[in-house]
Amino acid sequence: MQQTPAMISSCVTHCHVCDRCHSKSFLSIIFSGAYAFLKSDRFGAVLGVEINVENGAAFVSSLASDGDECKRVFGLKNPTTYNVTVFFLQLIALRIIEFKSLDNTKMICVLTGESPEKYKYEDSLAWKGMSF
Repeated sequence: MQQTPAMISSCVTHCHVCDRCHSKSFLSIIFSGAYAFLKSDRFGAVLGVEINVENGAAFVSSLASDGDECKRVFGLKNPTTYNVTVFFLQLIALRIIEFKSLDNTKMICVLTGESPEKYKYEDSLAWKGMSF
């Protein structure tokens, strides 16, 4: 039997990172679709609204189940909820979106940028690191 990295590491849970399964969660995106999504009313509806575990997970799940929106962003009609979550984590890592604290207990999602007229996602260099 061939040993996986998790078998020879100290990881006892056989997590996605040690098993090297995490790379399957990063889907390529269609730039124009992702750009259009960030400009959409659907995404705009979560901007500036308090985000918590329940409504954040509900938003990601609803997006993952929207075949047309997923087709536009990922080129697939049925990515997993985990794939969509990873997409948002990538947007956070690239500082295209961020979460701001209102009072140390409430968080809101915001688009980053120099001004409301010039958001970071409008600069193609901001997407460096995403797979297209």
